[in-house]
Amino acid sequence: MNILFPQSDTVAWDYVIVADRALPCLREYPKAKPGRKLDAKSAPGSSGGRIVDKGYDLAKVSVTVSLWTQEHFATWGALLDVIQPRAGRRRDAVSIYHPALESVGVSSIVVESISSIEHSGTAGIYRASFEAIQYQPAPRSRRGETQTPVAPPVASIVETQRDGSLGPGAAIPSQPSSPRARRGGT
Repeated sequence: MNILFPQSDTVAWDYVIVADRALPCLREYPKAKPGRKLDAKSAPGSSGGRIVDKGYDLAKVSVTVSLWTQEHFATWGALLDVIQPRAGRRRDAVSIYHPALESVGVSSIVVESISSIEHSGTAGIYRASFEAIQYQPAPRSRRGETQTPVAPPVASIVETQRDGSLGPGAAIPSQPSSPRARRGGT
C-alpha cells in the first residue's frame, strides 16, 4: 500500500473531500478505527483457547473541519444539505477521501451526527465536526451466487488522489492558503 507522506503533499493531507466537496482539516486529520470481530473461545478449566475470526466491523469515523473563509462556510452549508438532509428526504452514503482514511480502507460513510460550528480559540478559525459509520454493505448471496457490493462513486477521486493531485469536483481554494501550508507543511 502506498501512503502519501504528509510533508510531500500538504494539500492532500490538509483537506478532506466529502461528497465531492473539499474542506480543510488542519487541526485534526479524520480518524477511523476499523476493528475485527474476534470470538475467543476456551473450555472451562483449561488454559488457552482458540480465536474465531468473524470478519471486520464497520469503522467509526470522526471528521473535524476548519473554517476561516466565507467560501468554507458556504461549502460546509452545501455539504450539510447532502449529509444530513431534512425530514422526508433519503439519507444516502457519501464518498469521503483523505489519505488517513484511505490507509484503513474507508471511502464511503453514512453520517450519524453533526456538531454545531464553534470557535477554535485561534483568531478567525472555526471548527465543525461530524461522526459517521463506514459504508460497506455485505455481499448477498442468491442461489449460490456472490454479489459484489456497489459503493457510491468515489473511484475517480481516489485514483487521482493517489498521484497526489485532487480529484474532479474538489474545489480547493487557492487563497488564502492554509496556516499549515504557510508554515512550510509542518
